[in-house]
Amino acid sequence: MRLKGSQMARSLTSMTVMVVFGVLGYLMRKLGYEPAPLILSQGDFTVFLVRPISAACLALAAVALLAPLLTALARRRSRFATEQT
Repeated sequence: MRLKGSQMARSLTSMTVMVVFGVLGYLMRKLGYEPAPLILSQGDFTVFLVRPISAACLALAAVALLAPLLTALARRRSRFATEQT
């Protein structure tokens, strides 16, 4: 049984994501990247810090997760500071 992406959802966003990841998978295969180490690190999480691409992805993820929190804290501080004066 073959599952087509167009049968799952017929939105432009879904199709775009499918094409982008398809191209990414094709390029990874052509350039010799193994897909398994991206998913399985065999219990050694330092592989995500040693490789520059992995470290950059982790840093971007940390920024994406912390940015809303830091902006909310900055707004709260500025409101508190204006209420004190």
